[in-house]
Amino acid sequence: MFTPLDLLPRQWLFDVTVISGRRDKYGNRANHDSGRTVTGCTLGPTSNDEGGNDSDVVTVRATLYAPSGTSISSTDRVRTPPGSPIPALWAVDGEPVHWPLGTAIPLRKEDLDA
Repeated sequence: MFTPLDLLPRQWLFDVTVISGRRDKYGNRANHDSGRTVTGCTLGPTSNDEGGNDSDVVTVRATLYAPSGTSISSTDRVRTPPGSPIPALWAVDGEPVHWPLGTAIPLRKEDLDA
């Protein structure tokens, strides 16, 4: 099946690692799995927020576009690799949107040194 990702230059696509967000009864991450690979993704920046109140902290947000049928939860994390537009560890920041032509996953950057 054709997807909009098929129109992008191959160098814009990369593989990401999805890390399970399962938690124990105390709210801590329940496992330390190494993750699973999702191939053929791309990343689009969406916004940067400064916390206000004279804060130096900037929250970086982006949308990960993944192939149709990608299974991901709102509690998962995503690692984008070196060579991607913004290599980092990301938290899924809301509910992923599954639509016939792909999956749009809202992300919030968790670290600066992926």
